[in-house]
Amino acid sequence: MGTATDTAAERADVVQPDEAQPAAPRHTKDSLTIRVARAVGTAFERFTERLQRARKNLFGLSMSGLGGCRRKAAYQLAVVTPSNPELATSGENRAANLGTMIHAGLLPELAAVLGGREEIDVELTVDVDGATVTVPGRTDMYWPDARVLLDLKTVGEHKLGKTVGSGPFDEHLAQVAGYALAAEQSGHPVDWIGWIYLDRATGESHVIIEPFTDDQREVVREKVAELVNYAASPDDAPRDGPGPGDRIANMMCNGCPWLRTCWGDTAEPGVVGAQSTKVEDYGGMEEVLISYLRARDDESAAKERKEFYRELIVGNPMGTYGRVRWLLSKSSETVDKSACVKIIEASGQPLPTKATDRRLIVKWVPPDQTQGAPES
Repeated sequence: MGTATDTAAERADVVQPDEAQPAAPRHTKDSLTIRVARAVGTAFERFTERLQRARKNLFGLSMSGLGGCRRKAAYQLAVVTPSNPELATSGENRAANLGTMIHAGLLPELAAVLGGREEIDVELTVDVDGATVTVPGRTDMYWPDARVLLDLKTVGEHKLGKTVGSGPFDEHLAQVAGYALAAEQSGHPVDWIGWIYLDRATGESHVIIEPFTDDQREVVREKVAELVNYAASPDDAPRDGPGPGDRIANMMCNGCPWLRTCWGDTAEPGVVGAQSTKVEDYGGMEEVLISYLRARDDESAAKERKEFYRELIVGNPMGTYGRVRWLLSKSSETVDKSACVKIIEASGQPLPTKATDRRLIVKWVPPDQTQGAPES
């Protein structure tokens, strides 16, 4: 310890506590970024697990299944043991969980504004060939003063736009009609059914209200009867999903607890390939090839029609015309590939190349050349 007689020079040689070298940091920017990103994923996984633990019957048919895959519903009604039960109880499921979180925040406020009741547990009972079938569900919102049953659907911008032009999706119509019939059976009269479509990204919404008719009540009963009939032989029920893969359309199958039961032992969530083992389910190879050709022709014709309508639109004033509006996006810059090629060629360097995937070629064969043997 220094004394009063220490000189300034001597004190300068002593490292004071506040001048000590800083310890090596416990974290770095990159490590913290990675840790937080992983924590977000884990939080979604825990939310999924908590939701599934709260469900009374994790693998049974619920009201949402009335508008879902018919084969999955058949497996549920037939009480087929799931081949991939983990797909129902684990995973981040971000889109679905974000929808659930929005429900939890918005529905109580909506109920307070309308004077409605949120999340009523109901059971739909339908007599099918002398047997009573029960389908449970939980409504989003019942507004007793107006006798309206409302359902909140969180979607992306593209789907929201579709509802503005075409009304509720068929699968949502069947589901909400089922809720309404079940609510009536539980003592809650329903004159109207409604959908609140909400864009998860922007919060933009579109509300659709329709009268709840006897025809819709009958459609629900017929739908339940159809699924019960499929349950007698669930492996023969139609698939309403395209199998596993990495497209949005594949999500229905990627998260299905009966994935391998339906698509075979090689099926993996998010991986295309199992579909090729099920050609016979779709009429055999010739029929599948013909279907591909017809889908390709339909796609080509649709693109031609779309381009023609574009030519009609552009050149006219932008704005709103009745129920629709049009505008042009801002111009953006992109890589000029032709200019890049010229620069490389001018430098005398060889153009870099990479192998491409083999292109699928399907074409009609003249009648005198048809054969059944596949080519290698």
